[in-house]
Amino acid sequence: MKKKLLGVAGGMLLGVVGEKILKSDTTKKLVVDTVSGGLKIKDTVDKTIEKAKENAEDIVVEAKVKNAEEQKAKEEAEAEAEAEVETIEVLAEEATN
Repeated sequence: MKKKLLGVAGGMLLGVVGEKILKSDTTKKLVVDTVSGGLKIKDTVDKTIEKAKENAEDIVVEAKVKNAEEQKAKEEAEAEAEAEVETIEVLAEEATN
């Protein structure tokens, strides 16, 4: 029973002291400064993340363009090869006639 009373009394004492500390101008200023610093850090991190996202998007776009150019070059090379084969076949057919 005494332990419970001591616990309740201790809790009340901590509550009163805590309230006084939180209401003091010095503590309030310290907390405001701390939160302000945290918000500045958050803004810096957000800007850094945004730049990283933009860079990643640029890389993806450039990679897609490169892939499209490579695919086009491959298709053109295949078309040229087919045209050469057709030309050779026509020439061979003409030579046999």
